[in-house]
Amino acid sequence: MNYEQVCQYLDNCCMFGSKRGHDRLKELLKLLGSPQKKLSFIHVAGTNGKGSCCAFLSSVLMQQGYNVGVFTSPHLIKYNERYNFNGEDISDDEFCSIIERVSQAVDKLCGDFFSFFEIIAAAAFCWFFEKKADFVILETGLGGRLDPTNVIESPILSVITSISLDHTDILGDTIEKISVEKAGIIKKNCPAVLYCGNEKVYNIINEICKKNNSKLFYTKNYKESIIVENFDSVVFNAEILDKHFDGIKIKMLGDYQIKNACGALLCIEALRSSGIIISDKAVYGGFEKAFISGRMELVKKDKPYIILDGAHNIDGCMELCRYIRKIKEKNNLKTVLLVGILKTKSFSKMINRLSSVADSLVLTKPEGKKGLDAHELYECLEQKDKCIYCDNDFKKAFKAAVEAENTGLLVCCGSLYLVGALKKYLKEESFYD
Repeated sequence: MNYEQVCQYLDNCCMFGSKRGHDRLKELLKLLGSPQKKLSFIHVAGTNGKGSCCAFLSSVLMQQGYNVGVFTSPHLIKYNERYNFNGEDISDDEFCSIIERVSQAVDKLCGDFFSFFEIIAAAAFCWFFEKKADFVILETGLGGRLDPTNVIESPILSVITSISLDHTDILGDTIEKISVEKAGIIKKNCPAVLYCGNEKVYNIINEICKKNNSKLFYTKNYKESIIVENFDSVVFNAEILDKHFDGIKIKMLGDYQIKNACGALLCIEALRSSGIIISDKAVYGGFEKAFISGRMELVKKDKPYIILDGAHNIDGCMELCRYIRKIKEKNNLKTVLLVGILKTKSFSKMINRLSSVADSLVLTKPEGKKGLDAHELYECLEQKDKCIYCDNDFKKAFKAAVEAENTGLLVCCGSLYLVGALKKYLKEESFYD
């Protein structure tokens, strides 16, 4: 198969698949040599912060000299972004080869149905084994217990970054139900990290860890203080489990990224306790080089400043709003928000939360079947006078937002689908700094 055929093959697969467990996926992997049994995994689940955790940990481990594979979702522009080895995405040729190999194994099982996530996860295991990864940082696609990535048996560390109400139609409609689903990645005798401050979540995760004889690394009261904060970087001090880190520099922006960084420091302390060598030099160097595309990404560094952020649920919007308030006050910037949201999300709550920090709003529709019509989003607005432009064509909407009077800061947000489409468009238009 060529690249176009591989993409068509994946597009034709059901996104999530059934709740049937992992037995058939294990059969498929057995045909492929059971590569998942020959790799060392750091398994990461959570509502928000998974991608940042993966970025920090992979960067630190690479700084230490390890060969590191990272499997994440979703992609913003190309499927290849989901597979990364030592900082480089999988090539088109390697991607085609590994997906074709998995599809041939599927055919040997008499064409049994496999979901999109099962196929790309199986391909990831195969590729990282071929690349001889020392560690694979494995992000769940959805939930944890039934996620295809959870076919792995004994991770060196299970990480739960945060838990809030999202994908409630699949994972459950309460924090408690979602916590149980996320905690499904915790395995017997394997250490776990939790850096969600919700007491209900902690009680559930702690009990599950006890049942599994899994040491839980958790701190409710880690300390952090910002030293310097600019548009393109933050320097801060942190104290995690009595370990002091002074003058850590990160280029991933937003207060929530400091929280994510502190969570990653907790993961590093857990890995060190398991005998994995990670120097402080690797920590500082890795944190400074860590990057995640489409999350508080500054793509234009003069007026109008342009930030892309994939905030796609209530918690993500709250964190984004907190950061926007801070930089508006600090820099006295008029702020325009370009917003597009999926119809499967709590779009009314999200748009009104985002509206609270915007001087003006431009509304659009993310690409794809799940995108909410911009005019329907407009009808949800409590302050309709803030909306200065509304169009389902995101390119027209973006141009209107850039050209809006007195735009000092433009934040494009609400959906990773919208951010992905904008990144592709901006690259084609040579818009990046």
